[in-house]
Amino acid sequence: MIALNIIPFAGIAFLWFIGVLRDRLGQREDRFFATEFFGSGLLFLAMLFAAAAMVGAIILVFAEQPEELVNSATFHFARATIYNLVNIYMIKMAAVFIISTEHSGDPDQPFQAIPITHSDRSRSVWRGVCEGAVGCIF
Repeated sequence: MIALNIIPFAGIAFLWFIGVLRDRLGQREDRFFATEFFGSGLLFLAMLFAAAAMVGAIILVFAEQPEELVNSATFHFARATIYNLVNIYMIKMAAVFIISTEHSGDPDQPFQAIPITHSDRSRSVWRGVCEGAVGCIF
């Protein structure tokens, strides 16, 4: 239950990250990718909160009646819903978020648009992480 109680703080930190990145980009951000970046981040966060609420409900019900919950259709429905929400929809929104973060600055120079000082090595590592994550998802 402790992990479920700190998820809202993770959400606040994620929103803070989105705000800081958009602030650093300023006028250089592309409007299309900025909209995608912001929308996919909010959708990801909303689905995270919904999944956490459903998991919390399952835990509370299991604490009350463990023998009845496991064999109920409601339990299997809730598990399937959480599984689909996390492993299908949240993963897709994470991929859109990563791609739009990569391109949210100058669309002609991806990976160089974010005005943070990076060496060429760290930029290539970041590019590999982005491409690897997107490759695994799709």
